[in-house]
Amino acid sequence: MIKKFKKQYLSISLCLLFAITYPKQFLLYPSQTSHMIWGLGKSNLDYFYKDWMAAETTNPFPLFSIIVQLTYNYGYEGLFYVYHSILIFFFIFFIFLICLEILKIDKQKNLILFVLFGIILLYSPFIEIIFNNLFDISKYFIFLTNGVAGFTLLLNTFEPALFGIFLIPSIYFFLRERILLSIFFIGLTCNFHPIYFIPSFLLTLSYGLYFLIIKKDIKKFILIGITSILIVLPNLIYTYLVFKPTSNEIIEKSRDILINFRIPHHTNPEYFLGKITILKTFLTFLLLLYLFLKRKLKIFFPLLILSLGVFALSSFAIMFNNKFLTLMMPWRSTIIIFPFVPIVFLTAFFSKFFSKKLETSFIKKIIVLTIFILCMFGVDKTLKNVREFDNFNFWNVYDYIYENKSINDIYLIHPSINNKSVDPELSNFSELFLTKTGASTFVNFSVHPFKDSDIIEWYERIKIAKEIFKNNVIDCYDLEEILLKYKITNIVIKNDINIFNCEKHKRVYLDDDYSVFSINQG
Repeated sequence: MIKKFKKQYLSISLCLLFAITYPKQFLLYPSQTSHMIWGLGKSNLDYFYKDWMAAETTNPFPLFSIIVQLTYNYGYEGLFYVYHSILIFFFIFFIFLICLEILKIDKQKNLILFVLFGIILLYSPFIEIIFNNLFDISKYFIFLTNGVAGFTLLLNTFEPALFGIFLIPSIYFFLRERILLSIFFIGLTCNFHPIYFIPSFLLTLSYGLYFLIIKKDIKKFILIGITSILIVLPNLIYTYLVFKPTSNEIIEKSRDILINFRIPHHTNPEYFLGKITILKTFLTFLLLLYLFLKRKLKIFFPLLILSLGVFALSSFAIMFNNKFLTLMMPWRSTIIIFPFVPIVFLTAFFSKFFSKKLETSFIKKIIVLTIFILCMFGVDKTLKNVREFDNFNFWNVYDYIYENKSINDIYLIHPSINNKSVDPELSNFSELFLTKTGASTFVNFSVHPFKDSDIIEWYERIKIAKEIFKNNVIDCYDLEEILLKYKITNIVIKNDINIFNCEKHKRVYLDDDYSVFSINQG
């Protein structure tokens, strides 16, 4: 295997270039912070350890949190970009190797590069630009490579869900019959994020059934079963012990909050069951049919079992309104299945129609140059992401709070629930507040807990904050009990909010858009 990797030195270099230049969001982007908060609470960074979420709610990502804690305490925060690039490399390189295994074109060097070009093209922001600017059908860009319900395997930030990428090398090592390596990567995935228990189980089942049914090798079937159980057992035990239901009433209420209030875009079928999902399902059927007719049984088996499992579990969750299974989101496994559809068909098309036209050094240079140009679109996209929030008006108040916060401060801010289309300024202010100021907050909609009792407490806080800022009117007389109970020390408001009876509380900051009040607890 090492010799095979050495022969692919140019391809490895291009995959590494793609991984480094793949679009990234700025550090501590809201979706990243919502998963990093527990690691940040254990680090020496600002006053995160005083924040309610970090200090008092249960950590669902212990292994990921250790990486965050060690990086901030003993390393450099820029390493998170390095971690992100490494995981992106694992995806692009191993899905490239899977295509080579399917196509069997090891001796056609330029065709191999052309296959890599096809994969990088599909994931390059260049495609997004074409669909958005020329055809104005941006939703079809997502159609090419993503799963359903807004899920994708390639994220712009380093967070636990990104470790789903390790399921791709698992499939590759299964194809090479390196069983222990294959199961090892499945174990890594599950131990970083429990949401991957379902696809991991389905893949492991498919590996075992392949050896049992096709190879008639019962020893490998047993080996796969025992090894996979042992390697995912630590996180299974942790998840069960820490997140077991507090009571039937509390667990049901917390599930309802998540499904219908916090993440309906991921859990409510009305958001993702439509024409595009049906079309993707049909194309997946065509892919499975193609692999079966071409007798590519090794890759056919995992994708078939994964597809059938996703369909069966998703149907059960939706038809019987099973909240537990809904929150396990079996449809999330489509992020493993759907990328194979365009990648396999495109690379198969290249290998069939271009194989005899590519064996010149000039063509090789053109392919390499084109891949390099595609990667530069990733750099441009990253720069746009970094500048995305430059035009908002909250940076001055952020700077003030960052420089003047103290260890016991707790800031009450607008909860800004699902408000981006109405007021993007206020919504982004709330989402970025925690990471850009380093100050503790009373509650934040973008950062939610996972344990049932914690979810109930979080929801109650959200309701309190929502009531306070209702109708853009605040009467401080009505807040006295809440301010004292939760030891809130500061309120941050937009200046278009009418505030009354707050003479006892000092306005310590004022600009054209925002005010900060220091709460007098006496």
